[in-house]
Amino acid sequence: MKGLQQARLGGILLPLLLLFSQPVGADDFEVMDAQVTLKNDIYHLNGTIRYPLGSELSEALHQGVVIPIKVIIEVYTPNRYLPETEVAFLKQRYELRFHALTRQYVVINHNSSVSNNYGSLAHALQRLGEIKNLPIIDQNLLEEGVEYRLRIRAAINTGRLAIPLRLTSYFYGPWRNESEWWDLPLKEPLTPS
Repeated sequence: MKGLQQARLGGILLPLLLLFSQPVGADDFEVMDAQVTLKNDIYHLNGTIRYPLGSELSEALHQGVVIPIKVIIEVYTPNRYLPETEVAFLKQRYELRFHALTRQYVVINHNSSVSNNYGSLAHALQRLGEIKNLPIIDQNLLEEGVEYRLRIRAAINTGRLAIPLRLTSYFYGPWRNESEWWDLPLKEPLTPS
C-alpha cells in the first residue's frame, strides 16, 4: 500500500517538476565580454551581453508584455577567509517593448530616461547588450594597496513584471532568465618592488 502511494505521489510530482524546471541552454542571457578602463580618475565599464529571448518570451513581447531587464554591477574586495566586502553596487534598469502600431521595438534605459526605437528585434537586443563607457566608481574612493574586483550579471527584473507574470516567474523557467556572473579585476593591489 505504501509503495502504491509513493508511486502515485511520484506520478504527480515528476510532471510538475518537469513543467516548472528551467532547462539550461541557448536561451540563457550571457555576459560575453567586459573590460574596465580608467579615464579622468573614473573607472568605466565596456562590455557585451547576449539577450536571447527564446520563443516564449518573444511571443509574450509581441503580445504586448513589457520585458524588464536589469544589469547588476558590483565592486568588491575579495577576502580569502571572510565574506567579501561590497564597495559599490549599481543597477542599470531597462525595458524592452514592442509597439504593434509602428512595428518598432523600444528599449528604455530607466537610469538615463533615454528611449530608442529599432526596426528589428535582433537590432534592439544587440543595442541593449552594448555597454559603452558606463561610469562605475571614482578611483579616489578606492584605497591604495587593496585588491578590488568588479562583477556583472544580467537578468529579467522579475520584481518589475506585471503581477500575474511575477507570480509565474517564481515557478516558470523563461521568466527567471539570468546570466552567470562575469568577474574581472578592477584594481590590483600594489606589490612592493
